[in-house]
Amino acid sequence: MSDTSPKYHVLIVEDEEIIRNTLSEFLASEGYEVVGAKTVDEALLLCRKQDFHVAICDIQLPDGDGIQLMKRLHKLNPSLFVLIITAYATVETAVDAFKAGAFDYLTKPVLFDDLSHKLQRVFKYREVYLENQMLRRELSQPSRFHQIVGSSDPLKALLESIKKISVTHSNVLLVGETGTGKELFARAIHSSGPKREDKFLAVNCGTRPIELLEAELFGSSGENAQPGILRSAGSGTVYLDEIAQLPMGTQTRLLRAIEYQESMPSG
Repeated sequence: MSDTSPKYHVLIVEDEEIIRNTLSEFLASEGYEVVGAKTVDEALLLCRKQDFHVAICDIQLPDGDGIQLMKRLHKLNPSLFVLIITAYATVETAVDAFKAGAFDYLTKPVLFDDLSHKLQRVFKYREVYLENQMLRRELSQPSRFHQIVGSSDPLKALLESIKKISVTHSNVLLVGETGTGKELFARAIHSSGPKREDKFLAVNCGTRPIELLEAELFGSSGENAQPGILRSAGSGTVYLDEIAQLPMGTQTRLLRAIEYQESMPSG
């Protein structure tokens, strides 16, 4: 892990002190926040006080077994990922661990490279898991498209597409005749996405002289310097209406600003 990586919290449940301390020291040197426990009761108490990202549990503990502990930990923290430590790696042990909800297992003696590799897999999977959870929450929320009226199948299909688009960070091209509600759909995408609290700025590219429009989009330099809409929008949404009316030079400049996230002010 680099210094800029988020701090992940790891619980090690192992009754053998030398193993527990050795694993704790290694993971701490890798940048993890580590807490150790030697019994089932101690592990449960810690998990009631603190949220952990990963628990590494020995399968045999003085007051219980690691698989039963894992089930109880999942009740306290459903998003917890668990690695089971076993002295004897058998197919039956692995199957039992996976059925009970373990992400993976480690065999004694635990190799640092193996542990590090499996933790990296955990956190890569965790990122995807959390993104999917967010997507499910967003799609399950009540519709925010109350201003869009219609019951035709094409409109229903379009609304479903917009719901999916709204939770991404992609640029969106809306194509349609004047008056068909492109800005309304753009606002629906913005208000349904994770950045709904950020700015929504609309610009009509066909109603302003090009010099003023470029200054409005890209900003201006000099005594009256302005940042421009592309910068002042921050992480919000910029809706560009009638973009096809822009001169090719301005379109090229706009494309560069979108692709490379940079825009030189006019003047």
